[in-house]
Amino acid sequence: MPDFFTVLALYYLCEAAALTRDLSTEERWMCFNTYENVKSHFIDEDAPAPSDTAERAEQLRDAYTAFRAWEEANPEIVQDMREEARAAAEAL
Repeated sequence: MPDFFTVLALYYLCEAAALTRDLSTEERWMCFNTYENVKSHFIDEDAPAPSDTAERAEQLRDAYTAFRAWEEANPEIVQDMREEARAAAEAL
């Protein structure tokens, strides 16, 4: 799995790009996969539950909650990464 901060930078780039223009279908899928990779970093279980199960949905909700908590605990990192993403998105 790629480095967390590399995936997170792509996540914020997707977020910034979506705010500035319509994303292509390919870009939307890439951003969706990036978002899933960010969340998977926060799954505590040793082995994720099978896809399309209630257990997996619960793991993903918990992972999202953990990710949001991480963002709240690291506001300077998040702000810097979002600013860099905005600048990159504007340059595209």
